[in-house]
Amino acid sequence: MVSATAGYGKTTLLAEWAQSLLRNGVAVAWYALDSSDDDPIPFGAYLIASLTQALGSIPDLAHIAQLSRASPEIDLQRIIQSVINAVVSSDQACLLILDDYHLIASPAIHSALAYLLEHIPENLRIAIGSRSDPPLPLARLRARGQLLEIRTADLRFTADETALFLNEIMHLELSPEMVATLEARTEGWIAGLQLAALSLSGRSDKENFIASFTGSHRYLVEYLLEEVVSRQSEKVQSFLLSTSILERLCGPLCDTIMAEPSGSDVIIERLEQANLFVVALDDQGYWYRYHHLFRDFLQTRLLKTQPERVTSLHRAASEWLAAHNFLREAAQHAFQTHDWDYAAAFVEQHSFTMIIHSEISTIYEWCSAFPEEVMRMHPMLYILQCWPLVFSFRRQNRGRIEERLQQAEQVIVTMEDNHLAHELREHAAIVRSLLTMAPDLTVDPREQLALAQSMLGTYPEGDAGQFSALLTIGYAHMALHDAQAATKVLETARQIALRGRLYFGIVESSFHLARLAHSQGRLHRAVKICRQGQADIAALLTYPEKELPALGCLDIALGCVLLELDQLVEAERELIHGLELIGWRMNPYYLMTAYVALARLREIQGLPAEAVAFLSQLEDAWSDIAFCTRALRVMHSLRTAPDDPDTLAEASTWCQIFSSSFSEDVSPPGIGPFGAAEAYYLAYLAWVRAQITIGKVQAARSYLVRQLDLASTHGLTNRVIELSLLEAQARRAEGEDKRTWAALERALVAAQPEGYLRIFDQGAALNRLLVEAANRGISRDYIGRILAVIGMPKALDIGLEGARSSHPPYLESGEYLTKRELEVLRLMAQGASNLEIAEQLVITVGTVKSHINHILGKLDAHNRTEAVARARGLGLLEI
Repeated sequence: MVSATAGYGKTTLLAEWAQSLLRNGVAVAWYALDSSDDDPIPFGAYLIASLTQALGSIPDLAHIAQLSRASPEIDLQRIIQSVINAVVSSDQACLLILDDYHLIASPAIHSALAYLLEHIPENLRIAIGSRSDPPLPLARLRARGQLLEIRTADLRFTADETALFLNEIMHLELSPEMVATLEARTEGWIAGLQLAALSLSGRSDKENFIASFTGSHRYLVEYLLEEVVSRQSEKVQSFLLSTSILERLCGPLCDTIMAEPSGSDVIIERLEQANLFVVALDDQGYWYRYHHLFRDFLQTRLLKTQPERVTSLHRAASEWLAAHNFLREAAQHAFQTHDWDYAAAFVEQHSFTMIIHSEISTIYEWCSAFPEEVMRMHPMLYILQCWPLVFSFRRQNRGRIEERLQQAEQVIVTMEDNHLAHELREHAAIVRSLLTMAPDLTVDPREQLALAQSMLGTYPEGDAGQFSALLTIGYAHMALHDAQAATKVLETARQIALRGRLYFGIVESSFHLARLAHSQGRLHRAVKICRQGQADIAALLTYPEKELPALGCLDIALGCVLLELDQLVEAERELIHGLELIGWRMNPYYLMTAYVALARLREIQGLPAEAVAFLSQLEDAWSDIAFCTRALRVMHSLRTAPDDPDTLAEASTWCQIFSSSFSEDVSPPGIGPFGAAEAYYLAYLAWVRAQITIGKVQAARSYLVRQLDLASTHGLTNRVIELSLLEAQARRAEGEDKRTWAALERALVAAQPEGYLRIFDQGAALNRLLVEAANRGISRDYIGRILAVIGMPKALDIGLEGARSSHPPYLESGEYLTKRELEVLRLMAQGASNLEIAEQLVITVGTVKSHINHILGKLDAHNRTEAVARARGLGLLEI
């Protein structure tokens, strides 16, 4: 902790230390705080940005960065935990510098930083520069020997350092007596010595000048700064006062402030050469800032002498910064004009640009800065303030959102400008349509359908509002299982978006058309739609807008199809890229689609921990569908360890809990994003699978039959395949062979035309059914392809070639040996006893016996010798 009042060189010391560490391979994250950072939202965002710049792209940081930008409600404590995890995972020594920490007063930030200090990783150090001691557990850190304190006494110049600075660096040629006087008067205060040196430069009456000033640091600063500034030309003085409103300055920006075509670069260069409290912020000499003391003095003088210019200066700065895409800084100046109409116009103009660039939380900050009476004059601010709350997609935000929308509508009805009123109503309608994404099966899509259809006629042909209404109609049709009607409506919406160059409209409609095609079992049609959507956007946009975040949803839809077609490398590339782009969360359905597919992909690749991690990230991003992620975790456990007693017990407990919330009165969930229908469908699907696995088939059968009937009626082929496979397993469990083969054949007939593969990769029970079905002559060649893909190329002995997949090795029975069972088997082959196996694997002898019993059963062997012989014959010991 470097703690001293202004002007003692805290920042300079930290900067020199940082440079020294960088030369020695230590990463340095520098966070220079200002007053706008005294809020958990920007503090968390800039903390992540600083660490990302220092450490590079780390998954934990990237994930929490997306959440912090997308939600105004992200908990700073959670950000700090992610920071800890990211630093630990990087293995890179890192220094985090928090400069000017005295500007922070937020208890939440102090608490979060205290937590970080209490749980600091081994490879992280923190340096705090502050004018006062921060309210952190300093005494505890001091007692533990974890705190290095550098204070005023350590920073002030000694007599020798004062002489060196004044005579060797500033070339003042002062006598020892004059040096001693200055050192005594300034008490080694570095800023005071620099100011004195600047004032003495070129004077002939140095001794008299030194003798003339006395007093405290504050008065000394004012005296010396007045002296330094008054010695500059009028042009330079005007430049200093005018540009003092800027937190950072460059030549072109200062030219705008000064209303001059050029010349500012030269002035800045001269100020730097004269050591006139100008600090370079980059190696190129483009951006600079004034020393805080100097800037404070200049701003005070500006307000005292030319208060009428302050508003116009801030407005000029805001306009230049906005034109050059420095929107955060531009907004600060817009608010500092205290011209609320201008600030409101700025926010209205630039908010959707911030959405595009994932800065959704910033919009909430901006809108929250307006007084209520200003928002009533500018009702669009009410609507904009809803967007960050909508993007969190939490049920509890509905009331706040509806309140804001009603406040806006109360003003809209009184407006004389009909065109503007119509535009505002469109924006309110879009917000309301997005509210339907929140998980809720009780919301009736027919009501939304009627409302959207009534709105449709109020918009002119080709209007963005018409597109929004059609999108809502499409959502409602999907929720009602009517894929055909939804496809027709969304194709119309897509054409409107193309004609109107509505970028988001093209992406959104193409995404849902692709997902509809997927749900109808038209996999290759879905691929074509995604490719066409990408081409349409590429034709309309120019670089760098081609990385428009919303485009990520088309990558996600494409990745899901490629996963089903077993093009795993391509699927992973598309899903990861899409997820990276879509971090701003225009629609949470995109995120859910991506995370569920990635979890399944990792499971296929034999990476169960990563699969679970993706489900956890989904829950972080959309906490309201925790019921779904919990269901998917249970399903994941059953697929990876179907015979494990603990897994079965966990599944049974979850089924009981889920069944208690199950209602026969609620319609089976449809498709698409409306009311998070897909999340409910996945949860119910997991419940059915779990019930079959734990032997409670009858409990799930009625729901299974009802969903299958709906899927068949509406041509939802993807669901027909999934549900038919479950029905086949349920019928087999109940001994109904005829119905078993009918259900399985139904699934195969529906899946074969488009080449479905991975939908059949559901574990040993289904594998056994597939092998038996092929032996009965049911789709033998197609089943052979499926089994080859899922790691059983020799199961049918039909000459299929194929390397073993990343799955655990399957046996001809459709079962497979787990990783632990393979380890035990190898040791058995080496002749190890039960005790020796237990000691080597660090497990109990009883657990070893249990594994051996499982191995004997799966290999149909009667003893260890027979099991080893059969394992060798199957090539299991070579894996």
